[in-house]
Amino acid sequence: MKKHILLIASFLLLAVFNLFSEEDKSFLYGISGKYNNYKYNNTIHLDANNQIISPTFDNLSGNGFSFGLTARLSIPSLSGSVIKSSISGTLNYLQLQAKGELTGEPYPTIYKFPPNYFPTMIVSLITYNINLNYNIIDLGFCYSAKLFNSNFSVDLGGSIGILIKNRCLMSMNLYSPGMSDFVRNTWESYIRLDTLTLHNSDSIARKSIIRYNDIKTGILADGKIPNVETVSLSFLLGIRYDIKISKFILSPNIGYNYGNKINYLNFGMDVLY
Repeated sequence: MKKHILLIASFLLLAVFNLFSEEDKSFLYGISGKYNNYKYNNTIHLDANNQIISPTFDNLSGNGFSFGLTARLSIPSLSGSVIKSSISGTLNYLQLQAKGELTGEPYPTIYKFPPNYFPTMIVSLITYNINLNYNIIDLGFCYSAKLFNSNFSVDLGGSIGILIKNRCLMSMNLYSPGMSDFVRNTWESYIRLDTLTLHNSDSIARKSIIRYNDIKTGILADGKIPNVETVSLSFLLGIRYDIKISKFILSPNIGYNYGNKINYLNFGMDVLY
C-alpha cells in the first residue's frame, strides 16, 4: 500500500514537471528544507504481560527536520496581469524525534559493602527515559494567497504522511547513590512504598528489563512505537515571503501543522527556479 502511494505521488510530480516548458514562469520547481519543533499528542505505555515496570509518558515534544522537492503553479487574477495566488505541492522526507523523562519511586535494594560484604539496604533513586524516532514520507499540498499585492502570502493546505520507520526506546536509570547499580546490587528485595508490600526483585525489575546498556541503565523496551499511525493526515496554516534573485525565488516560510497525534511548528526555506 505504501509503495503504491509513493509511486503514484512520484508519477504525478514528474507529469507536472513535463507539462510546463522552461519558458513558462507560471510554473516553478525546486527544493525545500525545514526545521520542525513538534508535540506528540498520545500516551506511551507498555502493555506487554510481563512488563511489570511500565511508566506512562504524556505530551512528549522534540525536534526534527525535512527536505525534498517542491513545485508551484501561479494563478493570475481575472485580468491576467497580476499574480494573486498559487497552488503548490511537496514531496518530503521527514524525521521527527522526541525525548521524555520521568522520576520513578525510590527503589530500596540490597548492597553488600566491602570488606565484610554485609548486606545493607540502600535507597536507589531512578528515572525513566524514552526516545521516539519517526521517519516519514510526506506528500503535501498548499494554496497560497498574496497579502495586499505584496511578496507576503498566507498558506493554507495539508499533507499525507506515510510512516516508513519508527522506534521506541525506553530505559530505567539508577542515578543515585553512586554504589547503586545493576551489577553489584543483588536486588534481593523491592518495596512498593505506596503499599508497603514486599516483592521479589526477579518478578519486578529483572523481568521488565530486556537488556542492560551499562551497570546503571536497563532497557525496558526497544521496538515499535505503541499504537503508531502508519498513515497520518495534517492541516497546514502558515505564511511565506518571496525574494526574487536573478532566475531564482527564495521563499522563507513558517507554518503550523495540526494532526491527530502529531502537531509541529516548522521553519523552512524553498528555493524555486
